[in-house]
Amino acid sequence: MEKRVDVVKVNGLLADHVEENKIDFQIRGIRSYSDFDSEFTMGLINRKLCQKETVFLLASPSHVHVSSSIIRELSMYERKLEGFVPDTIEEEVYSYLFNYYKNLKSNH
Repeated sequence: MEKRVDVVKVNGLLADHVEENKIDFQIRGIRSYSDFDSEFTMGLINRKLCQKETVFLLASPSHVHVSSSIIRELSMYERKLEGFVPDTIEEEVYSYLFNYYKNLKSNH
């Protein structure tokens, strides 16, 4: 089977590397909105410099930051977002939050 993908560290401008190596497009990983904001801008710049597209892929959950406020909000509805709280404390965190919000609702 022909090798079709290379993962490389680029020294210098990505657009120059793309042109020098006759690359059809580049793939970039996105972990958060702030990543998207900066990577989108760089994709536009690279398109202008080397006339090649950038493809964005979402990172796997193990490489994504999720704010604690999202975990708390889901817990209000007794929902878990598995894999975003460290395994060693996940059950304790969700148990505490579920009970906290259940008690909060019953007191109102």
